[in-house]
Amino acid sequence: MYIKPRWRKVLRDILANRARTILVVLAIAVGVFAFGSVFITQEVLLREMNQGFASSNPANLVVNMARPFNDSLLRTVRTFDGVEDAEARATATVNARNGDQWIQLNLIAVPDFDQLSISAIDLEAGTLDPQRREILIERRSMLPLRNIGDKELGDTLTIELADGTLHDLQIVGIVHDFYATPGNIAPILTGYVTIDTLRLYGLSESYNELHIQVEPAINSGEALQDYADELTDELNRYGYPVAFTDVQESDEHWASDLVQALVTVLGAIGFLALALSAFLVINTVTAILSQQKRQIGMMKAVGARAQDVLGIYLVMSVTFGILSLFVALPIGVGIAYGLTQAIGFLLNVNINSFSIPPYVLGLQLLTAIVTPLIAAFIPVISGTRITVREAVSDYGIGTSAEATGIIAAISRFIDNVVNGAITAIRGIPRPTKLSLRNTFRRKGRLVLTLLTLSTAGAIFMAVINVRGSLLVEFDKILSLFGYDAALFLSEPQPVNRLEREAMRIDGVTRVEGWGFA
Repeated sequence: MYIKPRWRKVLRDILANRARTILVVLAIAVGVFAFGSVFITQEVLLREMNQGFASSNPANLVVNMARPFNDSLLRTVRTFDGVEDAEARATATVNARNGDQWIQLNLIAVPDFDQLSISAIDLEAGTLDPQRREILIERRSMLPLRNIGDKELGDTLTIELADGTLHDLQIVGIVHDFYATPGNIAPILTGYVTIDTLRLYGLSESYNELHIQVEPAINSGEALQDYADELTDELNRYGYPVAFTDVQESDEHWASDLVQALVTVLGAIGFLALALSAFLVINTVTAILSQQKRQIGMMKAVGARAQDVLGIYLVMSVTFGILSLFVALPIGVGIAYGLTQAIGFLLNVNINSFSIPPYVLGLQLLTAIVTPLIAAFIPVISGTRITVREAVSDYGIGTSAEATGIIAAISRFIDNVVNGAITAIRGIPRPTKLSLRNTFRRKGRLVLTLLTLSTAGAIFMAVINVRGSLLVEFDKILSLFGYDAALFLSEPQPVNRLEREAMRIDGVTRVEGWGFA
């Protein structure tokens, strides 16, 4: 197969200096896989989060009532304009024994788990039909139980009620609840029992939580929030005050904004890594052009035009980018897969499919080709403008005389300062003086080297500073609370009486009562 001499030169240059080729390919690959892995993570994770969340038929409004209610209010709410469906739940908070510790356990009770259609839970193991003295545990709540108390399916979980009495519940099922707070994020467990179990232990069997789905026309943004406010006013008129309401669109996972913020930060770091790759490409291509000045002169001497020489080195740069894909694609996909699985586990999300959208792979391909092309364009343009005389007479030692105008003046000033400083300092060996002068002789390459090192340092400092800032901000937020425990009452009580009773408890140093309206 006949290959034109110019392309044979490209192949020969790539294969002749394998160390240099590997360096350039790895430099481009670092930026491409860092940039691409963030996009893959964003697309796959948000898609799986939102699809999984939507499959649970989530409630748009979760209304926590300040006083218990019964089926009569539930039937009334279902007749409200804008309500597509509604279900009620009874919730209670107890303590669960976790080894030698106690941890908060939120109990959720419904009349029939098989008929649960809004914010449905998926069975992972065991049964979805608990009986009296039996409990279903949310799967992420099993993690702290396993780590501390070594609990498994079929084991007994001891709970403590507000009056101090202890009761045993058998774990008969492990379920997945998209809406529950993951037990690996917050020290709160979630369990599911029957109404009979609540009644057996003297807990309120009346409902205190409404799960409502609204009509599609108001299932978004401000319209949904406005409807939540109207619903709150309506329930207040019926004599059922609302403690608080969670608002959530059906097709958007509750943590999607958090994930979006995370991938935005990662994307910024990926962009910096891509910029670092570009600087490394500029340095390498500049070095190649400096080494091949005489070759450029010889090509021009035998009739090559500037655009011919330009095409040779731009194609070489594109080839480096294509070769980098063989490194960047598998590593980027692997990192994205690990990151997706880790965040999915943290947020209690199943990653059912890791299919990557074609346009994301296309974006990586485009990045791998365009980045070295843009990075190499200016050095190649500058290097290929050299005349035949300049090329064949070049000895590899650049001088400030090559520059003109203000650039020449700045260059001569720097030379004078450097030479004066080197001369003034006594005792410097001649080889060291020569090295220092050569460092400042090619000022363009020096600037590129400093930019590369500065970019790498900026990436490192950005990561460290972001982590440090987040930790400091978390500490500030936690310090604003100023308390160790918070108790929420099912019914309003006199503040003075509550504070007096609380102060009688050993270990309590300060109490403050709050009211919600």
